[in-house]
Amino acid sequence: MSNCPGKPGAVTFKQHTIDATWTQAHYLAFADIDNDGNKELITGKRFMAHNGNDPDEYGKLCVFYYRFAPGPDPVFRKYAISYDKGLSAGLNIVPIDSDGDGDLDLVTTGKWGGPVLFENRMPR
Repeated sequence: MSNCPGKPGAVTFKQHTIDATWTQAHYLAFADIDNDGNKELITGKRFMAHNGNDPDEYGKLCVFYYRFAPGPDPVFRKYAISYDKGLSAGLNIVPIDSDGDGDLDLVTTGKWGGPVLFENRMPR
């Protein structure tokens, strides 16, 4: 198999925009945070990601997760974990069952400070 475009057996990709309503998404994690057997995409806005060189860098800080239905035209639905509370995502989001209750909590940090634990309180 070749990795060169235009060659037989080349690997190609189709781009699907997930969410164009906010900027500076940093770090992506995939984890089943709602215990439905499907992994969600978890990300957040990094405060001042490139120190003054990005659009909307003073925008509201956030951490979101996206449920999605895979397929040729995947559908993503956004849910807020934290929005406009001064918390966001840095260069790492760690899904971990920090309290041993069987669901995944999230730990992250960023330029705003931290670390912070987002305890999963989703009903099972």
